[in-house]
Amino acid sequence: MTQYAESLGLILAAPEIDKDVPTQVSEGPYCYISGKSKEELSPYGDPPIKISDATDPLIGFMRAYERDNYLVLGHLYLSNDVPELHKQARPTYNKLCKWVKSNWEKYGDFYIAPEARSLQEKGAELVNVYPANT
Repeated sequence: MTQYAESLGLILAAPEIDKDVPTQVSEGPYCYISGKSKEELSPYGDPPIKISDATDPLIGFMRAYERDNYLVLGHLYLSNDVPELHKQARPTYNKLCKWVKSNWEKYGDFYIAPEARSLQEKGAELVNVYPANT
């Protein structure tokens, strides 16, 4: 998903603009997908470092990862709290969803990437969050 998004000219942005999205997904799986550069985003707060889909046309992206034989599921999220921002982000969200449906396998109520499916077939347990106390 990340490579496809970047091939479209999109960036991954951490929820705090002064931080980078961790390369090691398990260290910070949540980020945003943006069609704007970091410099074009509208940070808020004191100091103004936080970004949000309430201030910019962002798509929430929980990146999937595997750790200790758990496969933590990822997801895309498009907020409709601010109609104008929703309208701006919707075409990109639709394009990402179309790509997922074309490149990943339907698995129950969701889609699973080929790499994730392989891990699951080898015994990785699918979970929504990494279990505490492991």
